Amino acid sequence: MDFKLITAYIECMKDYSNFSGRLSKVNFWSFVIANIILSAALGIIFGEDSKAYAIYALFTVIPFWSAVVRRLHDTGQSANILYILIIPFILAINGAVNDGLGNGIELFVVLIFIVAFIIDLSRDGTAGNNKYGEPPK
Repeated sequence: MDFKLITAYIECMKDYSNFSGRLSKVNFWSFVIANIILSAALGIIFGEDSKAYAIYALFTVIPFWSAVVRRLHDTGQSANILYILIIPFILAINGAVNDGLGNGIELFVVLIFIVAFIIDLSRDGTAGNNKYGEPPK
């Protein structure tokens, strides 16, 4: 792994309880990529059904959401936008329970929400100070 990935990963894990302030696009995506690499490695080594993999997944939930909130703040948005993400989860659960996502409409809507959210997290942060603080370094 690149040193930047490791540094961003460690910083985000250390800052797990910080849901205020801002996080740069580079640090956010470095954290996400490092997390994907570590998750994949654990899945390959221990298997995706292993306790080690499950513990790691639970261990990273709060740091991930903290990073997402701070990334949204960097783009000038409130974390309240995360409430919109409830919609695709309800659709996915409804589709899985009723027809196993058989007609594909729920899956399509979920994918649209995910793509839109990824695009939103990929935007440049606001230049200068915003209501969530100074720009990240």
